Amino acid sequence: MRARAAHCLLIIAAVWLITMSGCRALFDGEASVTIVNRSEEPICHLLISSAEEDYWGEDWLAEGETIEPGAQHVVDLDSGEYDLMALSCAQTEIDTLWGQVIDRAFTWMVGEG
Repeated sequence: MRARAAHCLLIIAAVWLITMSGCRALFDGEASVTIVNRSEEPICHLLISSAEEDYWGEDWLAEGETIEPGAQHVVDLDSGEYDLMALSCAQTEIDTLWGQVIDRAFTWMVGEG
């Protein structure tokens, strides 16, 4: 009887571990930002950096890739606090968002304010 109880406890522990590993994304900080272009010009450069950084880093859009007016683009990120900047093809600022906490799906309406 004791062996059977230990076996049941082992199974319960294994199921719990599997369940928690499946929920890991909720705690690891996987997040995303959907950039919706509400401006009148295409977004040709998308800069996203940690709010702690002093520089922007790489462009998050591939060369030649744009987010046309009315279109949207999704970027997967780790949870955190970010600065985001959308630039035109002439590299002029369309919109900037400073210190945005992104810890789940977030939508940024570029050009609305």
